[in-house]
Amino acid sequence: MKEETRELWKLCFGDSDDFLDLYFSRKYRDEINSCIVRDGRIVSALQRIPYVMNFKGDVIHSSYISGACTHPDFRSQGLMRELLAQAHRRMYSDGAGLAMLIPAEESLKEYYARSGYAVCFARGRKTWDKSRESQDRKSSGDWSFHTVDLLKFPDEEIVRFVADKLGKLDVCIMHDADDLYTIMRDLDLSGGQMWCVRNRAGEVAALALCTKKEEELEVKELLYDDKRVEEETVDYLLNYYDAERMICTVAPDEGKTVFMGMARIINVFDVLGIYAVHTGENLLVEVCGDDVITENNGLYQIGNGHCIKTERPRISENQEENIVRLDIGQLPAFLFKGTRPYMNLMLD
Repeated sequence: MKEETRELWKLCFGDSDDFLDLYFSRKYRDEINSCIVRDGRIVSALQRIPYVMNFKGDVIHSSYISGACTHPDFRSQGLMRELLAQAHRRMYSDGAGLAMLIPAEESLKEYYARSGYAVCFARGRKTWDKSRESQDRKSSGDWSFHTVDLLKFPDEEIVRFVADKLGKLDVCIMHDADDLYTIMRDLDLSGGQMWCVRNRAGEVAALALCTKKEEELEVKELLYDDKRVEEETVDYLLNYYDAERMICTVAPDEGKTVFMGMARIINVFDVLGIYAVHTGENLLVEVCGDDVITENNGLYQIGNGHCIKTERPRISENQEENIVRLDIGQLPAFLFKGTRPYMNLMLD
């Protein structure tokens, strides 16, 4: 199964053998692979990679759909729609509350919406030019800059720093030590570097994942303690790489926001149960339209920090108007209202 899936990936995406070696040794496992077989061979496949989502301090176990592809000879036959349904049922059985993916093309957003997905994840984009005024400021000497060996497992201190910074966001996909190591290996394949910035006490104060492209420096993630260390890190990196411009991916509260990732609720009861803990609302939510996980359809009573799936009560017309009716594809917007979910470094 593994070799056939790898061959299909190579055919559909054309990635390098080095990347495929990394992905299929670090991420792929047969037990998380969903596939469709025709004429004795795998013609459509995807992987359900487990991740943890931080939701306001609580955990939602999630599955990231990776490598979704169909052999060119078998496209336009509904195989991917069938495969997604199969994967969603398996996620539900495995205890996942939510699925997410990043469409390879803008046009695919509408396609995935037909399977219950909605765009909700965002990334911020910040740009600095070398000519900016702060470039004239002398270094304070409060921080030291070190490259990290990308081929070694990350230090516990770095892992804790990443978890701390991402965990402070309202909603964010988290990266554990094993996943961070894979991200570092992928960065190495692209010729990039990871910088660790330490304060005078030797503690981690910032991390930056960098790749130089001609005159432009791309920073795939920049995490930092405060604005002072951010400013000095930007100055240092622009000078070190002699880059005219630095473009950085950051949490969506900063910079220009780009919406790209999509989510689908897999287990409505579990997810609304977590939602209920963080809302002061008392309401009835009616979920419909899930033709794949029909257990999700029904009426949910939210109040006092709890969620109960209930039979339709006898209520007046005025009360009927107060029921929140949501199609399964509308549920992510309800769940994440007032937040800006962040998902980054997914090997996309």
